Amino acid sequence: MNRFENVPTTILGTGYLNEPHMSVVSVNDCSSSVAGVMAQMNRGRAHFKQKVCENAKARELVDIAMVNVASDVQVMRLRDVVSGEGDWSDAGPVSAAADALSAPDLDEADAAFVPVKDLPDITLKAHGLTRLNDGIVRALNLVHDHAQRQLRAGINVKRSLVLIYTDGRDEPAGNVDEAAELIAKMVAKDQVKVVFLGFGEFDRATAEQLTKSCGGYFEANFDASDGVPFDRFFHFMSEIACGMSQLAPGTAIATSETFDGDDDDIRFVCTDGVTTFEEFCK
Repeated sequence: MNRFENVPTTILGTGYLNEPHMSVVSVNDCSSSVAGVMAQMNRGRAHFKQKVCENAKARELVDIAMVNVASDVQVMRLRDVVSGEGDWSDAGPVSAAADALSAPDLDEADAAFVPVKDLPDITLKAHGLTRLNDGIVRALNLVHDHAQRQLRAGINVKRSLVLIYTDGRDEPAGNVDEAAELIAKMVAKDQVKVVFLGFGEFDRATAEQLTKSCGGYFEANFDASDGVPFDRFFHFMSEIACGMSQLAPGTAIATSETFDGDDDDIRFVCTDGVTTFEEFCK
């Protein structure tokens, strides 16, 4: 039996079937240290969905998944919510209750992605450590598996977008070697674009290692409790997602933010010695 027979067509994406679709994976730091800004991050993710969906074409071309990083790594089964089988209105780290929501006929990639227009309202909670390496590796594997799934369903795919938000470093292992190596391989094959935002007391060495092959990362220089720059950044990411979903790789994406000044609340940090903010936005 075709493994997609029982998957609703909305999950496979029915709009613009003759055009390549794009996957977005949000890697969310849900460790204890982000508790003070989690409400702002939740609001930012909702803003991202709203702005992407305001673009009539992008709302049909973009699929999204969420990976939460705390003491455990949780790949949210968003497909279960769309099909009415789960409730992620107050989500924390992996739990027995979360596991019970899993639809047995869908593997992780099948259940993780939904069209961005169907992304449910989600309120994440913060506690635990930061298994950053494992979370990024899971996100990259999701990107690969989802691309293969769509190709088998007759849907062409574009370069994927992986968003990483964190205020720390990998715990307890203390390194991100596996994630950095996998990012470099997938970037070299033009399979993925990785955008990293570090805030608070994030580890700059970790950020540089993860993004060396990407050209740079973004660092927040503000009191995160006000949340305003988070709104700006999520708005910026919605513009990047819309542009990537419709433009050829290497085409400049017009953005309303620049993040290229040392005095800005958020600034772009080059990690390869050559990439400018403008070059990054392609």
